[in-house]
Amino acid sequence: MNLVHKLQTISQVNKSRLIIFIIYCFSHGLVAFSVNGIWWDDWVLFYNSEETILNIFTEAGSFPPYIGNLHVLLTSLGPVYYRAITFVCFYFSSLNFLVLIKRYIRCSEQHALLFTILFTVLPFNLARIAAIDLPYTISLTLFLFAWRIYPKNLILSLPIFFVSYATQSLLLFMMVVFLIELSAKAKSKITKRELFELSSLLALPVLFWLVKNIFFKPYGAYEGYNQNISFENILTPAKITIIDFLNFRTSLPLNLILFLFAYLILRRINIKDLLLEERIKYGVFGLFTLAVGVLPYLLVGLPPTFKDWNSRLQLLMPFGASLIIGVIVIGRTKIHKIALAIVFSISLSFTSMNYLAYSEDWDKQTGIIEGIKKSPVIDECSVILITDKTNIENVFGRYYRFYEWNAIFKVATGRQDRLVISSADVGLFDKGHFDSFYTEELSAANFERSDRNILCYVDIFYESGIYTLDLRNKL
Repeated sequence: MNLVHKLQTISQVNKSRLIIFIIYCFSHGLVAFSVNGIWWDDWVLFYNSEETILNIFTEAGSFPPYIGNLHVLLTSLGPVYYRAITFVCFYFSSLNFLVLIKRYIRCSEQHALLFTILFTVLPFNLARIAAIDLPYTISLTLFLFAWRIYPKNLILSLPIFFVSYATQSLLLFMMVVFLIELSAKAKSKITKRELFELSSLLALPVLFWLVKNIFFKPYGAYEGYNQNISFENILTPAKITIIDFLNFRTSLPLNLILFLFAYLILRRINIKDLLLEERIKYGVFGLFTLAVGVLPYLLVGLPPTFKDWNSRLQLLMPFGASLIIGVIVIGRTKIHKIALAIVFSISLSFTSMNYLAYSEDWDKQTGIIEGIKKSPVIDECSVILITDKTNIENVFGRYYRFYEWNAIFKVATGRQDRLVISSADVGLFDKGHFDSFYTEELSAANFERSDRNILCYVDIFYESGIYTLDLRNKL
């Protein structure tokens, strides 16, 4: 009888894993359109020397100090390897989340699966696609794996937790782990071994913080990086985050198609209802987890929004959000299934549209590179002031940083003796704002500011699939 039950359990687990994999591929499979893309700080990694990459992360105080070497290896292999590792890591994170949900919430296999599906499809942290963000992804995967094997494999889980703290927001998120473990152990008398296990969860982040701040402080260009921690920083980024969520936009036609698809599937499934007590308990815990997940970023004044690159700050939001949304939309009634289908459709629509936007953004950058190669008229310019008149929106409405422009021109021309910035930043250039940025890392190693600099206003146009550069004015 036990063997039969065990086989049934294994079958259920494998079925859940398969469902999660299918939905995960459906949600994030469009990343395949952008396997070679470079965005944001990726340009600081690619087309730079091994020495430059290692120096970046040494100055940034990266600890454990594996990140620089990881980027050296992967940049030599190409962006597709970043995409592949990210894709695999988030799938395994979903599986670990499934195990943890079942262990601590003690809900049914079906409810655990639905919470995990929400964890998988909610459209947070789509900046995960960027190569520079891979260490965050690895840290999260390691953290969840360490939590999964804790405390049965205490000797193995603690060093894995420690390495995962390379993403320092996980230091505070350890409080969630501690409180859950404390709650689970407090149901009976806590033994000496359990007391040691709990103490290790509090001691480990303190140990990491001490080692990091004594031996691996940021210096040079990164001195003071994310060091301005204050509760006074919370209000403004929290307000920006809330407004951003209220202005959330997706594709209505795609939403309708995906909603019909999701609802036709859900209406055939007999979803068990959640008890009111369960909804309250899971919801309260979800709110707490969500708050802890965003607090580290708010403390340093960074808003976890969908705009530009800020979605990387949403790394820990799916934990709490999946529970909060789940207790609202998971249920057996028609209304519940409609609500769940709406959540799925909006999430999948937003994710799909933005993965396609990533592809368009990369195509735009490569098109501009080709346009630069065909524009010798700007060769004599030493400061190029760019105005983008292509009317092609960049992914997440982002703007290109000056070091992205510099890298794009470096790839196109093989030169680093020019500074390329947005024409809107000419005032900052005049005030010397960029004077400390003429480095190999930022693709302007050979630029020298002087009275002999020739400033050129250059417009970028797009017509009939071709990007062209027009020299509008020269000073």
